[in-house]
Amino acid sequence: MAWFDHEGCSLHYEEYGQGEPLLLVHGLGSSIRDWEYQIPVLSQHYRVIALDVRGHGQSEPLRAPVSMAELAADVADFIRAMDIAPCTLVGISMGGMLTFQLLADQPALVRAAVVVNSAPSFPLDSWKIRAQVWLRLGLVRLLGLPALARMLAGKLFPKPEQQALRERVAERIASNDRASYLHAMRAIPGWSALPAAG
Repeated sequence: MAWFDHEGCSLHYEEYGQGEPLLLVHGLGSSIRDWEYQIPVLSQHYRVIALDVRGHGQSEPLRAPVSMAELAADVADFIRAMDIAPCTLVGISMGGMLTFQLLADQPALVRAAVVVNSAPSFPLDSWKIRAQVWLRLGLVRLLGLPALARMLAGKLFPKPEQQALRERVAERIASNDRASYLHAMRAIPGWSALPAAG
């Protein structure tokens, strides 16, 4: 377990293996723990570094609104402090968005990028998307993170044989700091790293 002190807050990270640097960046409401199946395999070939984004996992919570650019700047400063530039980034969901933001703002830090279940922008360009955002925010505000966690875990792992995964993901999402989750989530709607990241 290791810590990176950055602008008055501590960011938690873990490091495994040797070789070319590979930085893993998780999604909204997730943490380093979500890479538990990938790290043992990847660390046989790479120097794998997994980071808890600010407001997530064991990193310090978010106590004020934040932008995607600010969260990406944390990752950029971490890359420089670890002296791993340029590195390969693997980002899932919000982690993919932060990867796109880095490609837009500081492309010299990124050797290659693997983006999973993400996009370089999150436009509020339909009522359906707006309703989904309002539903998620409303669930957290009115019923708390456990209710949202059950809904998301059910969508991610709907099959009966996935019950153990569903319960694990629900527990992890529910354990998030509520204020941090809301601050991070509010940074996403309307965000765009286009056209620079294209």
